[in-house]
Amino acid sequence: MTFGNWLSFTFCVVAVAASAAYCAVRGRRTWRAFDSTSGLLTNALDEVGAAGEAAERKALSVSAGSERLVGAIDRLNRSLAELAVLRRAAGEPRALLASIRGLVPRK
Repeated sequence: MTFGNWLSFTFCVVAVAASAAYCAVRGRRTWRAFDSTSGLLTNALDEVGAAGEAAERKALSVSAGSERLVGAIDRLNRSLAELAVLRRAAGEPRALLASIRGLVPRK
């Protein structure tokens, strides 16, 4: 073999080795990027899950609070009805008193 053949063979071996090294480095970078992205995605999904659970707890407490609110509104309506009856009952003696005052002369 001549020197030119050995030179060509050496160039091909170096080119293949350099290409393999380049692919290995790029593959490792890609794997690291994928691994870190996967970890970040897992953490983000955990946070979303925790936020969903917190929202569920709040929704349940709101529904329990709304039941209490409905009961309180019912009691308020009954109390307002009683107040209206008492006002009408108190208005009758006031009307009688006003009519009696109208009969009494003033100075």
